[in-house]
Amino acid sequence: MVYHNSVWGRRRLCSKAFWQHLGSSIEPRRRPICNHVNKLSRDFFNAKSAFHFNAEGHFTTSRDLRYFSDFASSRAVNVESNTSTEPNDNEVSTSGISDELDKETTRLLAILGGSETDADGNVLSQITFQEIDQIMEKWPNQSCDHSGTNTMNEAKKSESLLLAMEQNLKLTNTNNGKKLVPDTVSYNRVLHAYAMSGGGSEAAEHAQSILDRMLENCREYESMDHNDQMQYCKPPEPSVITFNTVINAWAKSGTQISGSWAEQVFASMEEWYYECQEKRDNGESSYNGALPNSRTFSGVMDAWAQNSANINAGAERVLAILEHMVDKRRRLVRGEAVEGVVIKPNVVMFNSAIHAWANAGKFRRGAERAEELLKMLEHLDSSGDLGLKDENDEDDVGLKPNTRTLSLVIDAWARCNDPSGAAAKFAQDKLDLMENLYRQGSDVKPNYVSFTACITAWARSRLVPNAAERAEAIFDRMRQLSQELNDTSLRPTVTTGNAVITAWARSRRPDSASNAERVLDKLEENCRPNIYSYNSVMDAYAKKGWVRSSERLLQKMKELSENGDPDVRPSLITYNSYLNALSKGQLKGNGARKAEAFLKKMENMDDIQPDLRSYSAVIDCWAHSGEPAQAKCANALMRRVLDLYERGIGDIRPDLMLFTRLINACAKTNGNQRARYDALKIALQAFEDLKKSPQFGSPDSRCFGTLMTAISRCSSDKEEATRLLQAVLKQCSNAGQVNDVVLKLFLRNVPPKVRDKFISNGIPAQWSENVPNKHRPRSLHA
Repeated sequence: MVYHNSVWGRRRLCSKAFWQHLGSSIEPRRRPICNHVNKLSRDFFNAKSAFHFNAEGHFTTSRDLRYFSDFASSRAVNVESNTSTEPNDNEVSTSGISDELDKETTRLLAILGGSETDADGNVLSQITFQEIDQIMEKWPNQSCDHSGTNTMNEAKKSESLLLAMEQNLKLTNTNNGKKLVPDTVSYNRVLHAYAMSGGGSEAAEHAQSILDRMLENCREYESMDHNDQMQYCKPPEPSVITFNTVINAWAKSGTQISGSWAEQVFASMEEWYYECQEKRDNGESSYNGALPNSRTFSGVMDAWAQNSANINAGAERVLAILEHMVDKRRRLVRGEAVEGVVIKPNVVMFNSAIHAWANAGKFRRGAERAEELLKMLEHLDSSGDLGLKDENDEDDVGLKPNTRTLSLVIDAWARCNDPSGAAAKFAQDKLDLMENLYRQGSDVKPNYVSFTACITAWARSRLVPNAAERAEAIFDRMRQLSQELNDTSLRPTVTTGNAVITAWARSRRPDSASNAERVLDKLEENCRPNIYSYNSVMDAYAKKGWVRSSERLLQKMKELSENGDPDVRPSLITYNSYLNALSKGQLKGNGARKAEAFLKKMENMDDIQPDLRSYSAVIDCWAHSGEPAQAKCANALMRRVLDLYERGIGDIRPDLMLFTRLINACAKTNGNQRARYDALKIALQAFEDLKKSPQFGSPDSRCFGTLMTAISRCSSDKEEATRLLQAVLKQCSNAGQVNDVVLKLFLRNVPPKVRDKFISNGIPAQWSENVPNKHRPRSLHA
């Protein structure tokens, strides 16, 4: 492992630089100024509260801090999470709860702002700290109840109360006596709300600004002399939970620099700790600071694992952090001198590293690294190199691989997208291991994530003849295991069933489509299929050109949606699959006319409008229709698409493939000489239109080859055909797009005299410079 200059080393860190051997692969950016305070909250900056603590409103330390600890330590992205599409029975009452919280928040804000009556003139009663605390706690809970949705508003509501209390920190005690001011848990509640809000980078920036404000308030208080300090309430300092929650917010943000920001939070945590320690040694500080724990490091690693700017760099960074932590702990256990805080790595940190490598790409390298980390974890657990587990330390969860560990490794192999089946076999081995461990009484047990990932691995093994059968066998095994152990958590989910349907849809077996629908029927016995389930079967039928089966399934979806199941209402993907089935069916002209009529019906729909794929499918229908006028009909569709594009209607934009499909419809035109002549004119005009419109793409080898086919089949004049073919070849060679198919088409359709002259002159290498090596003419291979 190559280490670089540490970006954290520029700041004051424990052990002079815990990270002195580590470098950031992403440059840190200047901290953005987050002016996120809404208008209502800003009104409190100049407000003077006339309300005081009563006997019941003093600070308390008995609140359940584990509430925050659990969320602060939650993983940034959990491979075991499953966002249910089922309707929630509690949703009916959610809006009512929000309305009540809104009213109570408004009342508290009015009191904190100094008002004596509300908007209706009612006298407002005094409030206690507990009342505010309870409302601040309910807003984050409300945020969590809306899992999967952006709930920034709930977090802002909670922060408005925090801001209102925060202004009392700036008032002197002689002005107001004891005041309602926030404590550390008040801040943690708001930070937790932002971290769990799903607000992305905006939520993380809000959380960051709150942490910065806390530190600024503490430092400002520390800078006062003793007499001045006696005039003000002491601002609360951030705890380890505070820092961990902000790191968690960055990990969940999905930003390109979340890892860099998480490191900066870590650095500010250590800087604050040593600043406090130095002042305490000199008797100048009443703050303690906060030392990082294992959850702090896990949060930073999770943030790097989500590095969308460079996934591989993020995975490398996570691995570097983990290896450095393991090395420091080993040296400490051996009795060597180690500076600063030494955190014992645990299975959670290894899971973060494995997850990072699982996300690192679709190639084997990520899966192989994940496998190596698993072996390293197993070795450390059995060898005791990092010391024995401390049962009294709740953060020491040990090094034994757990369900998440093995599920992540299976997922890493599934992401390889390996058609050979080798990755699927590795995934299968891990799934077998999980089942054996569970039967032996281990806490490790396969779950729907591990089963689904293994099924997905087989679904991507397209070169394995029985891949779909093996995927379905795993599905049946999951059902059997659930019944045998009476474990509902092992019951197949719709996601698991969809993976099996996809496996059959990708299979090359003649009966793959019917097997896909058979699995759909099996899925209906276990859970409710969703739109993806039906669309996958529709896609399988489309590939086979089974029009009647597609129509039957489409009708079934319409009936189900009309009878109270809106989740399976046909979508644009459904309709496009049906059009593809028509294009690949054997209905000839009837199929093309049926597709044209269906397309017009789609154009008149209120909620769904055809896209480029819809028009492409219908043009393909005409290409396979065998109708003498197929070129004209296909061209009429192209003109409609161009008209929509020019008028800016919808998101339709013609592309190279659409022009190539039109030329192909011309090339396949049968009928009399007049029909073929008209088709050739349309093909040549389409090619010219494409060249004049570079925004649609430049002609490639396929386009040139299709045009050559149209010329050779539709032109009745041999001399004219030869001249056109030579002109097309010249343009193709200038574009560096001459591949083996283009060359064969040219040589096959020109007179022997032209062919012999062409061969004797040789073929320059630059004619194929933009063609992949495997498709270049043989004479051009090095």
